[in-house]
Amino acid sequence: MPAERVVVVSPHLDDAALSLGAAIARAARRGTPVTVLTPLAGDPDSAEPDPWALTCGFATAGEAARARREEDRRACAILGAEPVWLPFGRDTPDDVLRAALLERLEAATTVLTPGHPCSHPSHARVSRVVRAAGLPARIGLYADQPYAMWQQLGRPPETGTRARNAAALLARRAPPAPGAGWTTLPRTRRDWLAKQRAIRAYRSQMRAFGPLTQPGIALQEWAWGGERVACIETPCEATVAVA
Repeated sequence: MPAERVVVVSPHLDDAALSLGAAIARAARRGTPVTVLTPLAGDPDSAEPDPWALTCGFATAGEAARARREEDRRACAILGAEPVWLPFGRDTPDDVLRAALLERLEAATTVLTPGHPCSHPSHARVSRVVRAAGLPARIGLYADQPYAMWQQLGRPPETGTRARNAAALLARRAPPAPGAGWTTLPRTRRDWLAKQRAIRAYRSQMRAFGPLTQPGIALQEWAWGGERVACIETPCEATVAVA
């Protein structure tokens, strides 16, 4: 039986930590090798302007890619994971993306990819490519943050709506999970704190997302009982490696 190797597919340089940071920390602490694979890590040599890069304080897409990779390196070090970056962007053809992902995922025994709500087009696309690749690994889905939190709480500046939704979460009157078939991953306080430190390593992204993003994720996961995962097939075995 091959040794367990977990790969968390993080479409961008922050998605894995935001969504599964505690699970990654727990798995790594227990001796399971975890790789955070970011296919859309951008081209560090690009001199092209990019709207999101500008929002995060960078002049070009290349400057953003270089700085964000360093953020990702620090975050993965906190979690105990190995970062792997692919120099692709949203315009990369699906066949190129698929071939590169297959090469990096062929040795994995468990692959986790975004699954709810996948409201960001790149998250939906990357997840679709991974799920259609015919990998021999167990395939699991994860609630991708901060989009799952925004779906439930509302995005700023919906202040009144967010306040009402946050109150419902605090009272645990809101739906506790994305839907049927989703499982809460166990975690310790140590794992949770590692996740919070890792999230803070993404300074440029958290500055752009706003100061309520990290506490919003923490609130939602408190109401859920932790990070949420599901599997493609039933019975689910895809979460064994990170449970």
